[in-house]
Amino acid sequence: MTRSIDRHEGVALWDSVWSLRVVVLGLLGLLGLLLPALVRGLTALAQSWRHLVSGLTVWLIVFVPPILLMVVLPLVTRQPRGAPLLRPSKRTLAIELLVSLPIAVVCLVVVYFYIEIVTRYAPESRMGTASVEGMMRWPSGPVLYSFLFFMVIVGPICEEIFFRGFLYNAFRRRMPAVVAVVLQAVIFGFSHPYPMAGVGSVTVLGVCLAAAYHWRKTILAPILVHAFFNGLIALQILAVVHTNADMAVVGIGPQHDGVGCIIESVTDHSPAAESGLQPGDDIIEFGDYSILNSEHLYTAVRLYNPGDVVTVLFERDGKTWEVDVELVSRQTLAERWKDEVE
Repeated sequence: MTRSIDRHEGVALWDSVWSLRVVVLGLLGLLGLLLPALVRGLTALAQSWRHLVSGLTVWLIVFVPPILLMVVLPLVTRQPRGAPLLRPSKRTLAIELLVSLPIAVVCLVVVYFYIEIVTRYAPESRMGTASVEGMMRWPSGPVLYSFLFFMVIVGPICEEIFFRGFLYNAFRRRMPAVVAVVLQAVIFGFSHPYPMAGVGSVTVLGVCLAAAYHWRKTILAPILVHAFFNGLIALQILAVVHTNADMAVVGIGPQHDGVGCIIESVTDHSPAAESGLQPGDDIIEFGDYSILNSEHLYTAVRLYNPGDVVTVLFERDGKTWEVDVELVSRQTLAERWKDEVE
């Protein structure tokens, strides 16, 4: 198939150049966004604001500007300076739409194959899938759909412009293409707050996306592949959400890194909020089950039904406490949110 690249107007990211100083600035900016202290600070800020404005508004205020920086820096610093960005023709858009979906399916198969290999030969490894499993336990509503929108639309656009359009192009002009593919993929992997096995799965995806970009020579390709890839995962989340509306929920958002199950957020009007659980509490036991990490918690909650009263053992400020939590269904929690809005 003929490469889908238009050169009749503007300059594509593929043909753009960035100085070494800009590349270093971009990497330092990315590193700054990933500092644990900054992430914890933003989380604490969001928690302190959540009674003044909606949770979604806080998320937009705190997290969208750094994401947009991933787009603004590459676009305003590229050479030739001032040249308009190449706008794809309708034909190019149609071709990339047709090509990207099967590529996304192949990427999904490759990543799942990697996960299968890791879990088979290193079963103690954690993939960092707890965040996705957590979304599968959210009630259907505006918050869930907003996160899925950013996951399927905003995230792929920002990440592909930065990692493939900017970093990969800057690297391939300074080193062999194969090395550039691997290097940007590793950086892409470590930019996600997952355990090492999970970083590996994102790195594999980064290699696939860079390969697609190198083949198609238009940033549309990795953006669409990434969007379709995340979209397939989003469809799985929505399928679980709508088919398991009666599944028990507790309303806890745990941290997904490190050892232990430390509460990062507590959903308003949830069983956890009504029982007095707070961010920073470290859950030790949930009912009859010991909890060593967030994935253990999700597994334990699945074993109970709405209406069950579960004793939760947790640590706070160096002391051990216990509280009884009456679980509710996902649908019940969604109705509570809806009643609050109305």
